[in-house]
Amino acid sequence: MNAILLAAALLADPNFDAVSVGVLPCPVEAAKQANPDVKFPPRGMFVVDVEAYSSAHAGGVIQSDVITKIMNKPVSTSDDFSAVIDSLSAGQEVPVELYRPKEVRGKLVYPATAKRAKIKMLSRRQFLQAAVKKHRDEIEAIDFWEHVDTPSPRKASSLVAYFGEKDGKVQPLRIRVSYIAEDWVHATKWVVRAGEQRFEFTAPTLADVTREVQTDPVHIAEWYDFPASPDDIEMLKAIGSSAKECPMRYEGSKVAGDRNMESAERRRIQAVLDAYVMRGGELPK
Repeated sequence: MNAILLAAALLADPNFDAVSVGVLPCPVEAAKQANPDVKFPPRGMFVVDVEAYSSAHAGGVIQSDVITKIMNKPVSTSDDFSAVIDSLSAGQEVPVELYRPKEVRGKLVYPATAKRAKIKMLSRRQFLQAAVKKHRDEIEAIDFWEHVDTPSPRKASSLVAYFGEKDGKVQPLRIRVSYIAEDWVHATKWVVRAGEQRFEFTAPTLADVTREVQTDPVHIAEWYDFPASPDDIEMLKAIGSSAKECPMRYEGSKVAGDRNMESAERRRIQAVLDAYVMRGGELPK
């Protein structure tokens, strides 16, 4: 497993009291290979991504930073990084040394000197309590849990996981898939690729998909909300743990629309899956 995929797997650690730093790092050497024109610091861990509401996010760490020391200990490999993080405790304030680039003529330029930051470490449980919130349906007396940054299906193309909780009992996971554009797709089939895995799901009929015309600006919105099957949950797990964009296709009877599921969307799905387990739900093995 490469460093990026290893970090993605760590985000899904079922030990909710373990420290969660919330970054996807890779060694600078790997970043150099992907970006040979950039003069990186000689060693350290390149930040591929930062999870919103995580310890790193709250501490000001951003994408493309190169972390060279944590707790005054050099980190230049995935093993270095994991060893230091595993030694930390929730609530601990951790000094971090990092290099932050500026963009000059479209290229990253790293400074000659490092900057210092402090990160207050959160457990995965504390992170989830900040990132996944509930809203109550007073009529049905049920709480619905979703990521705080979940977009409205009327405003963004997205794939969202969420779940309900009624009388202290966690309800099955649900999925909402939405598409906005200038023209209708009339989608009843959706296809997702996560790494080497291909998934698809369908709506029983066209009438099961909600369709609306929105204003300001004018656009169409289509969305389908349904209970997640075991196969659908496997799809969510694959998307949530992916360190790469996941292509998605919305298929109608005559046309199709394509887009990529980027990091923030994938991390939201993983956070909801974790929160579901934390609150007592069970995922297929």
